[in-house]
Order: sequence, then C-alpha cells, then structure tokens
Amino acid sequence: MTGTQKSRHYLAEHYQSLGRIDLNYRNANLLVRAIYPTSVMKSFATMQVRIVKISTEGALLHGDLLHHLPEQFYLCLGEQEIFITSAKRHLEDDRMAIVFAQPESPAFVQALSRITQPVTTLKRLRGAAGPTIEARITARHPA
Repeated sequence: MTGTQKSRHYLAEHYQSLGRIDLNYRNANLLVRAIYPTSVMKSFATMQVRIVKISTEGALLHGDLLHHLPEQFYLCLGEQEIFITSAKRHLEDDRMAIVFAQPESPAFVQALSRITQPVTTLKRLRGAAGPTIEARITARHPA
C-alpha cells in the first residue's frame, strides 16, 4: 500500500467527523448485544453489553470485553427486533462512548430510558414498552 495506513474503519472516521454530539444523555439500564463481523467470511460474533446512558446521537456502554469490539458494529435490541449501526468514539477501561450512524428520535431514546426490566425482550414488553418502541418493532417485525 502506498501512503499512510488508516488504523480506524472508514465509517468510524465518518461518524467522528460529523461534528454532532448530543451530550443530553439519559440514564438507561439495557442489556443488548453488539454484533460485528469476524475475520471468517460471512460470520458474525456477538457480545453482551449494557447501555448505561443514551442520547439521540450515541450511548455509553459498559462491558468487560469492549476492547474486542471493532470500530464499527451493530447494537441489537431485543431478539433481533431493533438494530442500530454504531461506531466507537472513546474507550476507557470497561466503558465505551459510541456514536450512532443516524440520530435516533428523542421519543425513542426517552422510551428506552424508561425500560425497567433490562433483561426482557422487547416483544415481551409489548403493551408496556411505549408506543415509540412498539411502532419500531411493528414496522420491522409484524405481529
């Protein structure tokens, strides 16, 4: 290769360069899966992480193995009900700040921050999850 090698995934650099940061984090307590491609072709790995704070632009994650996540990955909420494309922003010890590829709606973030059962699936929360989350589940996975 000629020139300088980039150590970061190009999409992660794109997310970083967007310049939009919403620091209005809401407290959250959600167990989700981070899904990322492995070096084996057409294979994915998963890791359980906890969202401890969330905003429309990103989140703060907690987990023991966050340093294994690549620069770009997907957060999977529920049983593959909602996917959010994400990228690393900052990693320190067992906490990671991430940025979303596209901003989430304030109503969606507020609804996620109100979930009190962090280990339940979103489908089991139907009727108690709030209309914003239910609309997002229904749009992708009809009942």
